[in-house]
Parts: sequence; structure tokens; C-alpha cells
Amino acid sequence: MFAQTKSDLYLPILPEEKNKIKVELFSPSVLFAPIAKDEIVGNVVVKIDDIIISKSPLISDRDVRRKNFIDMIKDVFLRAVRK
Repeated sequence: MFAQTKSDLYLPILPEEKNKIKVELFSPSVLFAPIAKDEIVGNVVVKIDDIIISKSPLISDRDVRRKNFIDMIKDVFLRAVRK
């Protein structure tokens, strides 16, 4: 699964602020399926000098279904074949 913002971020900044931009991503260390496409899975925060100038949700770019027992066996088999 990949996460992205709903749209590109455009932020007006001064030329001298360019090197002061800090981008932080916040999301759980573990996500559990099922996850729906467009579900919020975290946030991206943009700061200049520790002042938040933008905060946007990170959304899933696809559906992630929960694996069943057969799916897990297939994964184990495929990993063993690739070695």
C-alpha cells in the first residue's frame, strides 16, 4: 500500500525560507487490513522554523483486503520458491 495526499501541495514561501522547510510524516507503525482506497492513514505536516504551515491527510491509494488462510499459505510458498 502506498499513501499520498489528495492533491499536490503548493505553499507560498519566501526565498530565504526554502532551506528551513521541514516535512514530517505521521502514520501508525502498523496498519491492519482491510484498508479502503481513499482511507486516511496518516498526516503530512510542513513546518518552517517549527511553525506548522500546512497539514494534509495521507490517504491510501488502493484497497487492501484482509488475507485469509489460503492467501498466507500462498505467500509462504512464493517466498520459498523465490529463494
